Amino acid sequence: MSPSKLTPDAIEAIDYARRNGAKVINASFASPEYSTAFREALLRARSAGIIFVAAAGNDTSNNDVTPTYPASYDLDNLVTVAATTRNDVLAGLSNFGVKSVHLAAPGEGIFSTYFLDDSSPIPSSLMVPKSSFTSIGFGISAA
Repeated sequence: MSPSKLTPDAIEAIDYARRNGAKVINASFASPEYSTAFREALLRARSAGIIFVAAAGNDTSNNDVTPTYPASYDLDNLVTVAATTRNDVLAGLSNFGVKSVHLAAPGEGIFSTYFLDDSSPIPSSLMVPKSSFTSIGFGISAA
């Protein structure tokens, strides 16, 4: 789905979560497009005390130089998560950024409940769109 088509649905989801008492929102998607309307939805979430956990992105780029959204909005309720391998090194696909990425969590070559067989890690291409590592950031921010 193109970022411009995703934005209205994502804004609606953020507002729904806010209206229904969410404390943390996990967003495993990324776009190169800045959206004022999306940023305003994040500000509404911030006003409600919601932490927004965002995937850094999967373009192997520096978000400090080339922003990826929603990870690169400069808001104090935003936690941006990069992906690591199961050996705790930055995943080859993961975006990064000294100023814009807050933590990293396993997101490549990890074992999960998704079934391929009894002994294989999940290939990156089969992970949920953009990343599953934000769920670990979600847990960290909720603690």
